[in-house]
Amino acid sequence: MVPRTWAVCFVLCAAMSGGLAQEQKAAPYDCRVANLPTVWAFDNPPGTIERNNAAFGESGRAWLDFQFRNRESTSIQALTLIVEYADKEDEIIDRVPFVGTVTQGITDSLPFVLSPSQAWKNALSPGDSARMERVSDGIRTGRCPVRARVTFASLRFTDGTLRTFSSPQWQSGPVPTLIPTLPETIPELPVQPPVSLLAKLKISAMGDVLDVVSEEPESLKLLGWIRDRMRQDWKFHPARLKGKSTDSELTVLFLIHSKGMIKFVESKPVLQPITLIQFYWSHDLFGQVNAMDRWTVTYGALQEGSIPN
Repeated sequence: MVPRTWAVCFVLCAAMSGGLAQEQKAAPYDCRVANLPTVWAFDNPPGTIERNNAAFGESGRAWLDFQFRNRESTSIQALTLIVEYADKEDEIIDRVPFVGTVTQGITDSLPFVLSPSQAWKNALSPGDSARMERVSDGIRTGRCPVRARVTFASLRFTDGTLRTFSSPQWQSGPVPTLIPTLPETIPELPVQPPVSLLAKLKISAMGDVLDVVSEEPESLKLLGWIRDRMRQDWKFHPARLKGKSTDSELTVLFLIHSKGMIKFVESKPVLQPITLIQFYWSHDLFGQVNAMDRWTVTYGALQEGSIPN
């Protein structure tokens, strides 16, 4: 179960009411949205989504939760949903899997291996609701979501039957298998930090990094350095389209910090939804006074050695 301490971020939203999403922004990349309008991308959905809340932070971490109410005539033993969050330009900010189950293993209903089970005490009876929570890493956005849509649902009922619902083109995005620990020695950075690069990260249907490409021609040396790091050290669970692995790409903002820097100051905000990957010096990130200072990397707020949920 996801820790509930983060839920405090919605306290200020508790007084908000009505069917439309209510937004609060404290900074260009921080937003909290309560009562997010949520629809189903297919007919005859198995339930309703109530009180859908979302909070996206500057670090690239999102806190998401809603109530799912069972509208089926049989109790639900396990549930998998994929929810898309979109901004006012109808651009997808993130596609997030949610899993709830009475037991800890639902491999027979999962379309992928990414999401851990959210334990329920009891099966979800007809008419009852259960909270679905998720902490998701990687995405930073300056455009808050204004709507959500469920594109995939897989249910296992207490009588042993399975049901699957989906939109014709449902999909899920690539996710790192592990945030890598960079080698102690890597080639010297060819430019003077701090520096940033907006690029496309191309990922194969096998989860390998195919390339990193950028439209910033003046950054060719930096691009080469980043490309080498991503090709050597990263592996992904591939994106899926209609349940099948597929090639994909991520729009990534790479932030390269200088020594002594923990807060990267951007000269121009990048408000579009992007995947955030940052390179720090280990002493600045971990405070390792006696350790050799070396490059380390984060994916959103996840540090090296972390496994994304």
